[in-house]
Amino acid sequence: MIITVKNLGVIKKAEFDTSKKLTVFCGPNSTGKTYWAYVIYALFSTTQNNKFTPDDCKKKIGEIFGIAEEKEETFFKNFSIQVSAADNNLENDAYIFPVERNAIYTFKTELAINRNLLVDKILEAKANLLKISDLVEKNARRYPLAIKDNLYTAYDLETVQKYKSKLHKFAEELENRLLHGIVYINENGEVYYKTKDGVSMHISIASSIVKTLASLVIMLKYQVKKGDLLIIDEPEMNLHPDNQVLLARVFAKIANSGIKLLISTHSDYIIREINNLIMLSGISGNYPVDGYDKSMALDKNDIGAYFFDFNSQNRVEAKPLDVTETGFEVPSIDNTINVLNNASEELYYALKSQKNEK
Repeated sequence: MIITVKNLGVIKKAEFDTSKKLTVFCGPNSTGKTYWAYVIYALFSTTQNNKFTPDDCKKKIGEIFGIAEEKEETFFKNFSIQVSAADNNLENDAYIFPVERNAIYTFKTELAINRNLLVDKILEAKANLLKISDLVEKNARRYPLAIKDNLYTAYDLETVQKYKSKLHKFAEELENRLLHGIVYINENGEVYYKTKDGVSMHISIASSIVKTLASLVIMLKYQVKKGDLLIIDEPEMNLHPDNQVLLARVFAKIANSGIKLLISTHSDYIIREINNLIMLSGISGNYPVDGYDKSMALDKNDIGAYFFDFNSQNRVEAKPLDVTETGFEVPSIDNTINVLNNASEELYYALKSQKNEK
């Protein structure tokens, strides 16, 4: 199935091929990658029964992005979406791991308190409809659908943890190799982290990597099922390069387990490791480098990669990148690395020359 959007914010045109095991969105900031991911999420998600048809996306685009109806025309004029395939099946569920993930579990209590305060004020003013309307308007918090659904999940973790996903092993791998401890939900539905030494702490005082990956661990433990779509925005956030490499390997295993994975990234480390895993799939027999195994090998035909960049009219086009047996190249990242390498070389020789002159 190919899903195509046009005139989505700065995006002139972008596509998404649902047949790929792993899809990578890459490109400079502010090129619409998150916008496109939010629309894809709306098409597939059944969280809170919010699943959108392509027509719903056109009619309720403001709901997807958490903006008022009167602003839809300003931001999404001439927006269109098309689904083309032999079978028009949009039955799989979707989960999203947004860049706002650190705040969702950390501040869910504060958000609930604010909501309860608003309810109290409305009850106090129940005899005055105009005052209630004014209170709601002033205190309304508009969130994109993807954020709102994650907040609903955060409020209902006691129910969420009753289902154990068959992807639990990938959550445990993240805990063992990256977090060095366990993420769990206590009897009050709060997210906690326990170190390998047995010290437990609320997620709000855990390290940045724990805050960053906690919601992904919970999705893999309790929510995501085979056949679902998992969308991850900027997986590299707060991660040291070595952990970005480990995360890319876990992603490959997830993609090979029957989950469709969509990531949006600026990380050269993640992209280079994905390319390594594509090359890995072409090697038979023993692998020449330690740390790799068959479960993380990625077939080039199972990978979709799109480069988002501005054209001469200052609009963004998401161009498919060629994926070969050695992987794919991201122009903006490669150009930046080349510029830095050249600058380092010139500065090094200038410094060396200056010392020789003395």
